[in-house]
Amino acid sequence: FPVTISDVNGCSNTLSTTVQVNPLPVATVGVTPASGIICLKDSSTLTATGANNYTWDNGVLNGQAFNPGSTRSYTVIGTDVNGCKATVSKTIQVLPLPNVWISMVPDESIVCANTNVVLGGNGAVSYSWDNGVVNGQTFNPTTTRNYTVVGTGANGCKNTVVRTIEVLPQPLIKAIASDTSICEGGSIKLSASGGIAYT
Repeated sequence: FPVTISDVNGCSNTLSTTVQVNPLPVATVGVTPASGIICLKDSSTLTATGANNYTWDNGVLNGQAFNPGSTRSYTVIGTDVNGCKATVSKTIQVLPLPNVWISMVPDESIVCANTNVVLGGNGAVSYSWDNGVVNGQTFNPTTTRNYTVVGTGANGCKNTVVRTIEVLPQPLIKAIASDTSICEGGSIKLSASGGIAYT
């Protein structure tokens, strides 16, 4: 840019200066997973490139995994060595988890040994149980343990629920007769032990 300078005597001189215009950095943002769609409680990573340092909003650190709590847009300012800045935004979509719960027949968490029960997952589209349980089918729990079901919703997100079944042992009943052989018309005394009531 030329500039002409004049003094009070009418003398003048012309000088030129050069102004260098630096381009803005071409910043881009990569997201993991690449779709930018995650299930609630899953983690995601935002990584900006194309500049020298990066400043994110919403507490994000460049290239470090975090857990978004809801669908939102994240903005980064990338600054290059010349101090020029570029702003880029990326949206992460957070899908809800299915509201999974467990039904049980009989509807009790404490059962006696040799009691048939049915466990059913509810609130999702499909269910995967541990310990050999099949959703909605009868089985016979033999010991006290936890039963875990993973329910998958229509959006592919999964939620896990646990139910404990306590199995009580059967009483060890012993029947006692006062005699094992009697004559017709005679009587004997029958008694039992091992329980608190007898029929």
